[in-house]
Amino acid sequence: SDWSSDVCSSDLLETIPRMTAAEAARALGVSPSRVSHMIRDGLLESFKYGHNTWVTGYSVEARLRERPPAGRPKR
Repeated sequence: SDWSSDVCSSDLLETIPRMTAAEAARALGVSPSRVSHMIRDGLLESFKYGHNTWVTGYSVEARLRERPPAGRPKR
């Protein structure tokens, strides 16, 4: 039964819109290291698949919609 659940989970991962950290950085207009920080801070969703870490397209789209204005936060 473990084998079939592994197959199922990998099939599901194939359906998740995803991008590399570099692609996410370009989409968000930030550096790849900022993407890493955003993943660490829970601002972007990511998952490991194979040897790569992928950022979900959903979380990048949500971040673009909720993007705070550039510059320092207002007091």
